[in-house]
Amino acid sequence: MRYKVDDVADYAFEKVKNIVLGSRKIYYVYDNNDPVLSVEVNVFTCFSDAIIFRISLVIGNYYEGLYVINLDN
Repeated sequence: MRYKVDDVADYAFEKVKNIVLGSRKIYYVYDNNDPVLSVEVNVFTCFSDAIIFRISLVIGNYYEGLYVINLDN
């Protein structure tokens, strides 16, 4: 699977799994162009970013540390 992450939804995400870890910023995960997951986290102005590393979504947040979400399951 070729995943990508973005903070802008290109497609409707109502029918995919939503992980809520906060209440401010949403990252959207795609498998090719198909939406597969949305993750909502708290965001502070100091730092927040998300990347795909192998089969995991990694979200860095200055005050809360790292979120690592396995995209395989």
